[in-house]
Amino acid sequence: MLMQKIKLSRIFIFVVCFLQVSLFNSIASAQELVIRYAAHNYKGAPKFQISAFDEVQRSAVWLSEVITAQGGTDTEKHGGDRSLSWQTLTLKITPKSNISYFRVNFLNDYCCGSKKNEKIYGDRNFFVHSLMFGGDRYLAAKGSQKTCGKGTERPGRMFCNGALEIKIGKKVNPKEPDVTSEVKSVCGYTWDSSKKEIELKQLQRALSGLNLYAGAIDGVFGRGSCAALKRWAVCENIKSMYLNSSSLNRLIAGDASKLDPSCAVKNAAPLVSAPVASEGGVTVFAATPPAYTVRRSERATELVVDRDALAGQLSDANAEHERLEARIARSQQALGDANQTIARRSKRIEELEVARDVLAEQLQNARLEVERQTVRTRNLENAVEKLQR
Repeated sequence: MLMQKIKLSRIFIFVVCFLQVSLFNSIASAQELVIRYAAHNYKGAPKFQISAFDEVQRSAVWLSEVITAQGGTDTEKHGGDRSLSWQTLTLKITPKSNISYFRVNFLNDYCCGSKKNEKIYGDRNFFVHSLMFGGDRYLAAKGSQKTCGKGTERPGRMFCNGALEIKIGKKVNPKEPDVTSEVKSVCGYTWDSSKKEIELKQLQRALSGLNLYAGAIDGVFGRGSCAALKRWAVCENIKSMYLNSSSLNRLIAGDASKLDPSCAVKNAAPLVSAPVASEGGVTVFAATPPAYTVRRSERATELVVDRDALAGQLSDANAEHERLEARIARSQQALGDANQTIARRSKRIEELEVARDVLAEQLQNARLEVERQTVRTRNLENAVEKLQR
């Protein structure tokens, strides 16, 4: 009996330790997801839900609870012109696989309230500014959105039920080869040797430094990168669809041709480059873009935020101006009504004064008539006394 108790105690201790270790590992592997959002309230706050997806598995790997937005503006009271009050919410997620993108679902749209001065007072909307995950921020404006706006609304501004998807980085299927490691041609151009992703990024940085490219430095040559590369080839008077290492090295080093000054901004800051390795006959440069190219997208985002803030302040000022005009109009109407009331009462007073004068005159006449009747009665009484004598 004692041995059985000892065995049970050992088993119990082992289970507790295992659960503690599992809990610790779960907490340690959990990542933070921070969403920055704002809300328009109408007969309640917006509700939303966030899910994480893996493109490889083609399924959701994490799903949050239904969340009620906090700090929203009461549009039934203030309308929808007030500047947005941004809130942040931090969630802990423990995905079982890689995350390719997040989806934010707006669940309970509701409209519409009363209409005043051609504006609707009462509409429930949801706004997403950005997601922060893994130490990186991803703007909603760069995502894709499906709502009742049919793609016409800016991603992140959800005026009816729908979904906003924000990618957090390109994921490569581990079962498939990484094609970016052996690119032999792009945009119809062929190389004298295959190019790795780092070299493609260097080409994009170089094109950006010449003000020929303003897209993402991701090593993917899409429409923007190809247009920039073709423009550079025209500037360099390269008519062949074959690009050799010397031409590409000049591009990476920032040695732009001056045959066509429009190819590069005059006095633009050159790329700071230094050869760090040589592979396949191509010298690999550690190219650093100018400061303005690094800050371009961030500054654009800041300007968009500032623009939205100024637009909100302007809307607040316009709304306040309209409220003051409406108050002035109501005051003027009340003043007019008061003047009319005073005029009516003055006229009534005049009528009452006339009636008073008429009544006073009638009273005076009645008193005179009473005096005459009294004199007549006395005369009759005297006459009767004389007759009786």
